[in-house]
Amino acid sequence: MLECRYASSIYYNQENGYTVAVYETEENIPEGKNGIGKRQFVAVGCELPRNEGIGISLKGQWKESEKYGKQYHVASFQIQMPTTEEGVKAYLSSGLVKGIGPVIAERVVERFGKNTFYVFEECPERLLEIPGITQKKLEQILDGYYQSENIRQLSIFLSSAGVTPKKIEKIQEHFGHKAVSIIKKDPFRLCEIEGFGFKTVDPIARKVKHFQADNPLRIKAAILYVLKEAEGEGHLYLEVSDILTRAKPLLVRGDKKGSVTERKIRDAGNSLIKDDKELICSYTKIYSKKNYESEQKAVIQLATLSKYPIKRYDVEKWISNLEAKEHIKLAEKQRKGIEMVFQNSISIITGGPGSGDYVKIRLS
Repeated sequence: MLECRYASSIYYNQENGYTVAVYETEENIPEGKNGIGKRQFVAVGCELPRNEGIGISLKGQWKESEKYGKQYHVASFQIQMPTTEEGVKAYLSSGLVKGIGPVIAERVVERFGKNTFYVFEECPERLLEIPGITQKKLEQILDGYYQSENIRQLSIFLSSAGVTPKKIEKIQEHFGHKAVSIIKKDPFRLCEIEGFGFKTVDPIARKVKHFQADNPLRIKAAILYVLKEAEGEGHLYLEVSDILTRAKPLLVRGDKKGSVTERKIRDAGNSLIKDDKELICSYTKIYSKKNYESEQKAVIQLATLSKYPIKRYDVEKWISNLEAKEHIKLAEKQRKGIEMVFQNSISIITGGPGSGDYVKIRLS
């Protein structure tokens, strides 16, 4: 790890987070053409921290090109918690903690010194002693502090697996203040977040938790993933045999010992049904609990609506008038379809297989 501090920005792409920035360090920098000084260097990476005054640890490797000279290509980074009063002041006023600017940061450190972070963690109500911090302001500051600390802890835990700062922020937004404890307990919970499919999460989880290929949490995550993937294809459920067929290729990747067996996949699925209550089994069909309950509710509602009294219309006359007005002649099946709509309290109209049409329900 290369210990340093942010100095200035050279380039930042808002769309993908690509960052080129100058950092300064007390460590020895390898000799080469960097063009900015002995204690400064250029770092390249994704969403690199650009907060002034805070300590940063960068992990990566030096690369040198003819055009740009020597640059440090960052694979991961960590923001360090300061231990000096000046460092604490810089951290609080860096923008990492929303609700605190340079003036409030100065007052807080003047009052609590090196014990500032202890106050934040153990007795945050004491911050009300600081002029300018009201109860409402305190809530805003603490929310910002806990969020920044969560992101820092997530970064420490996940950055070794190549999880970018943008994704870490997304994790924090999804799980809130419990993000760290949730992910440390079961990193496969990342699959709940949009953009974190099983294929993305699996190598992360196996790296940070050293999961074996046949770990039940891993197998359960694969089962839930194939059901969610099937849902995107229009399936409310999958047959047991389909789940086995879809999950096995995901689980055998990296399974050099052949430890993932069909029996273990079935056992994990049974646990999702009986213990976790996340899946519902109806004969040989496996539903997510959400889809099963939605289907049952739809059946009940349709059954109730089907009992509504039907108002009679002279449909044949309407059709004849329409044909005369529009100068058209409906086919027999078209005419029959319209008549059936007005003969039943509920009509479900669907497109042909593969047509891309969605279901329409008409209530008479």
